[in-house]
Amino acid sequence: MNYYLHALYKSIVEPSWLARQSREMGKSSVLFVLTVLVLSIGVSVRLAYVDIPRTIPMLQEVIGREIPDFTAQISDGTLSVSQLEQPYVKYFEYEDSDVVIVIDTTTNTTRLDTFFTTSTEVGFLITAKGIVSKTSSTSEIMNEQLTRFPNMTISKQEVVGFLDSFSGRGQVVLAVVTTAFTFLVWGIGLLLFIMIFASIVYGLYRALSSHDQKNRYTWRQIVVLSLFTFVLPKLSVSFAMLLFPGVSLPFIVSGVMGFAVARALGIPPTPREESQSATTLPS
Repeated sequence: MNYYLHALYKSIVEPSWLARQSREMGKSSVLFVLTVLVLSIGVSVRLAYVDIPRTIPMLQEVIGREIPDFTAQISDGTLSVSQLEQPYVKYFEYEDSDVVIVIDTTTNTTRLDTFFTTSTEVGFLITAKGIVSKTSSTSEIMNEQLTRFPNMTISKQEVVGFLDSFSGRGQVVLAVVTTAFTFLVWGIGLLLFIMIFASIVYGLYRALSSHDQKNRYTWRQIVVLSLFTFVLPKLSVSFAMLLFPGVSLPFIVSGVMGFAVARALGIPPTPREESQSATTLPS
């Protein structure tokens, strides 16, 4: 563990140390996996224990105040809604967009366009057979058939009660599931980013390097350097964005990686036997 803690800053501030790690694919991979795991846990904990507890009571209040009592049933791909005067039309604002939702399961002649106002940007029409969505900027209509949904019955009270399941033990389950999902998605996405970054650097390095073939870094070695230099800037930017939502820090990670890797590439790669003896860090 001492090695990985030292690697966080040495990979950025000591190009000679970074150059000596160019053959340490195993250690760089472990550092990458630990980084993605830490980020995934951070996002999941914030979602389960900060965002959800703050959002659920507000959502329950809005449902109780704004939505009338209803009972909805899907049977063999057909939706029926009782205790609700139809067509039911609701306008609201979501993320700076004006949205309209229309529910009409009693007829098949209701058109979503007729409920768009001059400011409406997105609309949803729920019918007995499907869910239609449309934006004001396009004539394209998305239609989701209810035959894909299982038979079920749900009421307004059940929706409010379901939201309560996200507290207590539900928070733990949500955190675990979110961590696993985020780890998988981020792991693949960030690894792809590093492969692309390393490929671009390798192409530039081959074109600009004056070293002979024997003293050049291979693509695999540049991937290792990229894995090492990825960790500290990514952790720093991610936690800054978690602590200060809405903060945008574009190109910081790739900029720091490019600077650190470029400095290391100015030093000829260390032979394998010297590299193996140089990776032990003082305690």
